[in-house]
Amino acid sequence: LGMALLSTFVLSNGIVKLIQPLSTIAFSITLASIGFSVNMKDVQNMKLRPLIAAYGGWIFSLALFLVLIKGGLG
Repeated sequence: LGMALLSTFVLSNGIVKLIQPLSTIAFSITLASIGFSVNMKDVQNMKLRPLIAAYGGWIFSLALFLVLIKGGLG
């Protein structure tokens, strides 16, 4: 709904200030519902492999970003 509104016209500051807290609440509810649907036994059985993969990807992305910001490899 938000994207449809943004693509058809520009929202005024008053409407944006009204919608902003509602979007935060909606996002929090969405994350909570995902958390409630997770089976903790499955998470415990996976051990640390997904966590290590996620941190590895984050570190790689950060390193790539820093290299690009500094002007490349050469």
